[in-house]
Amino acid sequence: NQYFAGITPVNPGGAGVTGDWFLAVVRPAAQIYRPFYFVASQVAFLLLAFGSMVTALAYKTADRFLTPILQLRHGAEIISHINLGHRIQVETGDELEDRADAFNQMADNLAGAYDNLEERVKDTTRHLEEERNRLAAVLRTMVDAVVMTNEAGKVLLMNPRARMALQAG
Repeated sequence: NQYFAGITPVNPGGAGVTGDWFLAVVRPAAQIYRPFYFVASQVAFLLLAFGSMVTALAYKTADRFLTPILQLRHGAEIISHINLGHRIQVETGDELEDRADAFNQMADNLAGAYDNLEERVKDTTRHLEEERNRLAAVLRTMVDAVVMTNEAGKVLLMNPRARMALQAG
């Protein structure tokens, strides 16, 4: 055990007593530190309670804000990688809902562009097929032998006269 000793001045209060009187006091360390331990335990408890409340509030706030953001991200990934017809549904009543509407509008515009492009490719393919058929009809009616090749030398079209000339050697 540890002890603390101290000196305290006292006035004996008697008449005829002169000089300075002191009283020696000896106390155990546990008795001296008891109020500090009590205050320290209260402060630790309050800090723990405050920390728990802050953590719970942060979790609730993060859940409130992060869930719509993650829904927005997930929906954007689905739209961009898998399905242009998917629509993001976020009901927060704030800017995140506006972002979801903007993503949905972008997906509508992109789907329209793809549909337009697909229609143009079909039209161009049909037009090229018609042109090829017309060219083939013209080549069949020609008297001279005609062979059409690409840059690599692959035969694309030839008329019957050219076929007969090539078969004859």
